[in-house]
Amino acid sequence: MIASIIPLGSAIFFPAISYAVPDDGDVPVKKIYDDYIKHYKVDDNGAKWLRYAISTPYALKLLCELYEGKNIGQIGKSNVTVTNLLRKKFDKLNQEFKIQAGFDEDTGDQIVKVVLLKINEIFENQNEATRAQVKAALRKLDVYHYLKEPGLD
Repeated sequence: MIASIIPLGSAIFFPAISYAVPDDGDVPVKKIYDDYIKHYKVDDNGAKWLRYAISTPYALKLLCELYEGKNIGQIGKSNVTVTNLLRKKFDKLNQEFKIQAGFDEDTGDQIVKVVLLKINEIFENQNEATRAQVKAALRKLDVYHYLKEPGLD
C-alpha cells in the first residue's frame, strides 16, 4: 500500500477505468435481503419468496422504505415490481407534500410527479441545470406558495 500526501487543490488524474455494474446490481439481493429487512423492521413472515423475487437492490430498498415496520406476509407478486414500488413511492411523496402544503381534501393531483416531469424536461435538452432554471420551471407550476419555505420565492 502506498500512502502519499497530496496538497489541497491539486488535480489528480486517473487513467480511464471502466466497470460495468450488472443489471441486478453489484451485490445480489439475496445476500443483502436479511440486513435490509432487519434494519427497516419489515416482517416478511409468509413472504420469504421475496428474497428471490426482488431483482435489484434498489427495488429492495424501495420495498423496505415503503413497508417499514409493517407485515408484508400477504403482499402480492405484482406489488413488488419496480414500477409498482415506484408508483407507491410517488403516491406516498405526493401525500406527504399535500399534508405539508395544507391541502384540506384529497384532490387526486399528482403534484410530485408533475414536478419531477417538469425538471426532467430541463434535462432532456441539456446535461446540467442551474438552481435558477429549476426554480423558474417550478414557479411556472405554481407550487412554491404551498411550501411556505423562506428563500423559495
